[in-house]
Parts: sequence; C-alpha cells; structure tokens
Amino acid sequence: MTSGRPYNIEIPDKLQKVFDKLGRKNKSLHNATMKKILQIAENPQIGKPMKNVLKGEWRVQIGHLFYFIG
Repeated sequence: MTSGRPYNIEIPDKLQKVFDKLGRKNKSLHNATMKKILQIAENPQIGKPMKNVLKGEWRVQIGHLFYFIG
C-alpha cells in the first residue's frame, strides 16, 4: 500500500462492499474505521489486549463500537 507500513492491507470484495455502504450511511464512522485500519497496519499491537478466553486477541475502539483483532 503506502511506504512506512510494515503490513499491506487487502480488503476482500465482500468487505469492500460493506465499507462502501458504511461510507454512504455514516461517513464519519467510515473515515474513523479506515483511519484505525491504517493505524493497525502501522502497529498491530495497538489497542487493548484481551484476557481470559480471548487472551492473545486485541480490541480497538472506534466511537462507541469495539472491534476484535487477532
């Protein structure tokens, strides 16, 4: 993708359709989500590590929503 990021971002077609729909319905959430994806590409350890059965997983918060990342 762009230089300076240790990981490339590949968005499957089905997920791209979801992002496109989100962009039409809620532009600010779409922009915040894309910004967070780019931050995760730069630093995969961003967010909060989970505990107990989700140990080894991480979560990030975008607005009032939480997303789990592996």
